[in-house]
Amino acid sequence: MRFAIIGVGNIAPIHAMALRGVPGAELVAVATRHKDRGRAFTAEHGGTWYPDYQELLAQEQVDVVAICTPHDLHAPMTLAAAQAGA
Repeated sequence: MRFAIIGVGNIAPIHAMALRGVPGAELVAVATRHKDRGRAFTAEHGGTWYPDYQELLAQEQVDVVAICTPHDLHAPMTLAAAQAGA
């Protein structure tokens, strides 16, 4: 399964590390507005960095999205991920 992570705050590394233990799971994309943090995160955990989650959803075919942003942002990101087929 192809995974994406939106947001690279405190919980995101835990999600990325957990994926390593799931057979067939692959972290393919990460979205965050913060270029340096996004590039550092993907260098450590894999995937391609995107500066915008909507761009990620438009460019990547993902099966699952872990939304690791502040709670008030979850609803629009969840709807966008569902509309993209994740």
